[in-house]
Amino acid sequence: MKIENSDSCGHSDSSDILELKIVSGPVPLALNALDGRATIIRAEKTFAAYISPGFNKDGLNQSQAATPTTKVGVYVMQGKGDFNQIFSGLHKGIDTLALTQSQIICFCEKYPQFLAQDACENFFLINLAPNYFVARVGVFITGLYIFPYLFTDNRIWYSELRTRVIVRKFGSH
Repeated sequence: MKIENSDSCGHSDSSDILELKIVSGPVPLALNALDGRATIIRAEKTFAAYISPGFNKDGLNQSQAATPTTKVGVYVMQGKGDFNQIFSGLHKGIDTLALTQSQIICFCEKYPQFLAQDACENFFLINLAPNYFVARVGVFITGLYIFPYLFTDNRIWYSELRTRVIVRKFGSH
């Protein structure tokens, strides 16, 4: 998936192209069916290094709906972009890419080998209607840490951070 970033005048160069490449392989990873009760703020064993107190705000401390077995894909980002550019590069409807907090916890426990290591960035999209959030997970020697961001946060993320994007997967993206 490629997205060309340009300035307000429409100028761009090749370094402004955001590309997301699948790294989890051709067969999607599968998350178990979950009851939706687990929340990140209470997942101290999974996120042993640090859980941002931001997960106590904006409804992020609430359980979510139960989910069936869910396929996920892991992508590595090349280039730069904000959250909107990053996630819209994968699918037209970002709501179909979101994971619940229970699913994020499950992924981090079941597939730690797919998280970018050494304090690099791993992004998960969360839909808490009417708002979207992005959970940023990092790996330290002491364990995982996690921070929430509003999806509308316009900071630019760079591929030098070896950013990975973990989303629900439907067919081939």
